[in-house]
Amino acid sequence: MSKFTTVLKYLLIVICVLLLIEYYTREPVKSDQIFEEETSSKKLAVTKSEKNVTIEHLRNNYREYAKTAHLGKIHPKHLILESNRADCNHQENIVFLKTHKTASSTIQNIFFRYGLKNSLRFALPEKGWKSHLLGYPSPFQRSFLQQPEKTPNILTNHVRFSSNISSTIKNAKYISILRDPIGHFVSTFEYFHHIGVFNSLDRGEKGLYQFFKDPFGYYQNDTRWGKWLAKNINFFDLGYSNELTDQSEVNTAIDEIMKQFDFIMISDYMEESLILLKEELCLQTSDIVFFSINKRSSNKSAELPNDLRQSIKSWNNADFELFDRVNKTFWSRVINFGLDRMEKEKKILNDQINIWMDYCVANISTITQNDLRQKWKKKIKSDPRMLNTTIQQYNLTPEGKKSTRCKFMTLNEHEFSIYIWKKQNNIRLSNDV
Repeated sequence: MSKFTTVLKYLLIVICVLLLIEYYTREPVKSDQIFEEETSSKKLAVTKSEKNVTIEHLRNNYREYAKTAHLGKIHPKHLILESNRADCNHQENIVFLKTHKTASSTIQNIFFRYGLKNSLRFALPEKGWKSHLLGYPSPFQRSFLQQPEKTPNILTNHVRFSSNISSTIKNAKYISILRDPIGHFVSTFEYFHHIGVFNSLDRGEKGLYQFFKDPFGYYQNDTRWGKWLAKNINFFDLGYSNELTDQSEVNTAIDEIMKQFDFIMISDYMEESLILLKEELCLQTSDIVFFSINKRSSNKSAELPNDLRQSIKSWNNADFELFDRVNKTFWSRVINFGLDRMEKEKKILNDQINIWMDYCVANISTITQNDLRQKWKKKIKSDPRMLNTTIQQYNLTPEGKKSTRCKFMTLNEHEFSIYIWKKQNNIRLSNDV
């Protein structure tokens, strides 16, 4: 490489850096303000959206040049333009009722990061180094908490709903998440195949047919931990009997759930759910950027025959009725939000996800529960029958390994819960995070 080329390369780098510095250090401008620039002949009005096109062009050119000049990855803070929201009040007290096999670990990760960012206190188990469960499956009691005399802001660990939550965290926004009941039951059947109701059956469609030949027989013969996972699991997590069959009682319970919760997400429509969550809690897009957490490495479910689908629906009637009500309310909110606006917001969210994924993640592999326990020196409590269950693992880039945010975004719920538990207990934190 000639001296001239070398000098030119570094001159371009300096120019780009100076342009970025000039942009980020200029006086902040209100969102409704018009940027005005003087020209030799007249005043030219430039809207903020037009200005962002120019900045976007600069950012893209700089990113491409950085690749060719081997400067390494550009930190997302230099590629994402976002100002603090002034159009709403930030929410500090949040109850996220985590449900099973509904992508709730991904949402929990968002709330963990949001709480840490804003120095909020979490409701965590008394023995948080052993388990992330808050007394589950028993209904929540304040005595389950680490330092119960202190009032938490955010509850997001696995808990069974009870009225004690509202007296523990007052003036909170209540959030939960559901999933299409067909896929939900199939996922539960596979992931929790070790529980007594299912463990004598084959996996897959063959095992489902075996189960529905005598569902009550399999269900009633099991008296061990986890029986409730096999029937109306959402009703159970939300504090009701999972064995309700009387339609009037089911309807009353659903009315109470809809009144209690400010917003119930649907994981089948994750992007729309997150945009609506952002509006409900006055979050920024950067707060809801996510990587899927605790996702099974093999999550393929073929289209089930109609008779099997009907069997699943009949067996989980309460959960189906609940989902139907939540689904109607959800899409009503999407329409009120605006379909065009939703598409624009989804694009902004996906752009930020891609930027962070490119910066943080080198590749995605699989890891078993047993590998996870070995990695954390068996500090994580796992059912021994689940040790061969595989989940996705994110392997970080060299830049990602140095980034706290990248590490947080890829921590599973056990690791993240233990980290925060230690932080709140003033215990020395691991260098791994």
